[in-house]
Amino acid sequence: MGDSTYYNAIARWISGLAGVQPLMETPIGVEVTERWQGEKRLLFVLNHHPEAQDVPLESPCFDLLSGKNFTGHVTIAPREVLILTDFKK
Repeated sequence: MGDSTYYNAIARWISGLAGVQPLMETPIGVEVTERWQGEKRLLFVLNHHPEAQDVPLESPCFDLLSGKNFTGHVTIAPREVLILTDFKK
């Protein structure tokens, strides 16, 4: 039997065959879900790791919980949550 790396690779391969694309590229153990509030897209990013994780961003984002803007990447603390939306000017 395989380990979690094996099963994650299989899941990504099957998802690709089905045409399902990830919302964001994240390290294993970082979960992303999408919700909509009217026309506003919200990305909930959950770090299930006991260590901080670096998450690349495709576009600048604003974290509703901290009130901070992020560009390029964001570091999410252990067992923390971000709620990302469009960059605030």
